Amino acid sequence: MTFLSASHLLAHPSTLLLPAFLALAACGPADNVPKYPDVSSFCNGRAKAECNSEVVKACAVVDATHCIDKRQAACVAATPPGMTYSPSGAELCIKSVSTTFADAKLTAEENRSNGESCLRVFDGPGLANATCQSDVECKVSTGLRCVLASGSATGTCQVPQRVQGGGSCTLPSHLCVDDFHCGSSQHCDINSQVGEPCNAVLPCVDAAQCIADLCVSKFNDGTRCTSDDQCIHDLCARGTGAAQGLCVAQMTLAPNEPFCIDAR
Repeated sequence: MTFLSASHLLAHPSTLLLPAFLALAACGPADNVPKYPDVSSFCNGRAKAECNSEVVKACAVVDATHCIDKRQAACVAATPPGMTYSPSGAELCIKSVSTTFADAKLTAEENRSNGESCLRVFDGPGLANATCQSDVECKVSTGLRCVLASGSATGTCQVPQRVQGGGSCTLPSHLCVDDFHCGSSQHCDINSQVGEPCNAVLPCVDAAQCIADLCVSKFNDGTRCTSDDQCIHDLCARGTGAAQGLCVAQMTLAPNEPFCIDAR
């Protein structure tokens, strides 16, 4: 048997470098592979986050596998048309969903947090300065949002710059803080209160909704609803594909809850 001397090893530095090179080559490319590379893997990951042991027990589902299958199918069916899947946003979304469903309860704040965290999963076609009417029309993974133009229901895709009440909103990227909008004077004007006029370019304060051009109080818990923004606690509990639901302060999962019915 032949042994290499120390001098022989020093004379051939590639002998020392080869193991290190192979180790780097082995871990390099894999680090760049997204955890959820496509819609199917994202929906499977989200379904697993939703179907933890507390949820399965609260919803009286046969087992976690059944719940995951049902929730994955619902996720795939809800994939927005005309949009591009962005793997970079998937992991943050699933982490948020996992935290939300850990105790088998859902609050309005958690619902909003999920909405913001999961917004980046699908990109709209709009690049910077493209015309839009809502955030989902923009390439949100790059930070773009739909900033409405002064006095118009249409805007452009921009990286928003927040402006306080009374401040100038002359630039396309200027976005007024909550309960203010960019008015005809191109300053951030306060939104309409309950009992005041409203329309597509004159919104109501967060505690109200616009019905027949008039701001009215949002619906109390137990009232039928079709969207979260109609409810006083910003949470409309309804099943996947259901036209109507009920306003609730908190969705505590139980066998008769729309989410649980879907999961079974």
